[in-house]
Amino acid sequence: MNLKTLLFALVLFVPLASAAWQSVAAMSFMIAAILLATVYGIAIGIQSEELKALAKEEFFQLLALLIMMVVLVGTDGLLSEISKSSALTNGQPTIQDAAIVSLNGTQETLGDYLKNISDSDKNVSKEASKTKSCNLAGGGYSVSACGGFTMFNAPFSLSGSIVGYAIAEVASAKKLIELSKDFVISLLLPLGIILRTFRFSRGAGGFLIAFSISAYILLPAGIIFVDMLNEQFSTSPAATDYNGSPQAISANCDSGRPYFSSNEDNAIGVYNSLKDNIRKYLKVVLLKATLGPVVALLLFIGGLRALSALFGAEVDVSIIARFI
Repeated sequence: MNLKTLLFALVLFVPLASAAWQSVAAMSFMIAAILLATVYGIAIGIQSEELKALAKEEFFQLLALLIMMVVLVGTDGLLSEISKSSALTNGQPTIQDAAIVSLNGTQETLGDYLKNISDSDKNVSKEASKTKSCNLAGGGYSVSACGGFTMFNAPFSLSGSIVGYAIAEVASAKKLIELSKDFVISLLLPLGIILRTFRFSRGAGGFLIAFSISAYILLPAGIIFVDMLNEQFSTSPAATDYNGSPQAISANCDSGRPYFSSNEDNAIGVYNSLKDNIRKYLKVVLLKATLGPVVALLLFIGGLRALSALFGAEVDVSIIARFI
């Protein structure tokens, strides 16, 4: 396809993208019916049995498209009710908005956690670097009684890296849902219906229809489902140590007293505080920031695989799964 053809197709499709997908579907059906009648008339005129057989095959495909349109129109109200169900949206207008609000909250929480880890690491590292020096009669020596605090560098570094990765994961999931909310129903679904009308692009059209439905409903549904799971876990007795907000860790070390001091107890206190904080980090990092996007993508891929077969698209969804 050359550039002029591509630009011409875009010029034709842009006005259609702004229309409701039901109007685009009806227009596609009428165009296909006119083309089919024209082909069948030509086949009768030239007495071509092959062309008649092709027209009959396309007639059955047109009936299949009509059934799909009826099903889509009939379930459009159901999908809208699912999207606006108060049990799923937590007061938001749609399930997509509820998922975006949830991911925004998770991202802000993880940002606070990252700042908490950074402040704690700075406080402990400052104490670990303390030393005392003494000069006497031209000689001198140094005493460092705070070396034990250096063992916390690795845990703080690893915790910060994991929380940073979780923030990137949540931001990616949020952007994907925002794109599906803004462009799937208004752009990809009408384009899929148009492509599904014609023989040479039938597979691509079926794939785009399946992709649109899965992305619009199942992606945010996975986030909301994990939110419900998180609420159930938070109220269970097993979640007692995982609830609450982690606190910044402070340390205190007397660098001039390597023996008979409270430095050892202070280091143990930092260790216990870090252990308690990690439990609270894990609840958000594992449940909301990791499990939520994973469940959303699994639902999306499962729905894409089932709906692609239903709409007649021969697509190896496992390739998409491996890519994700």
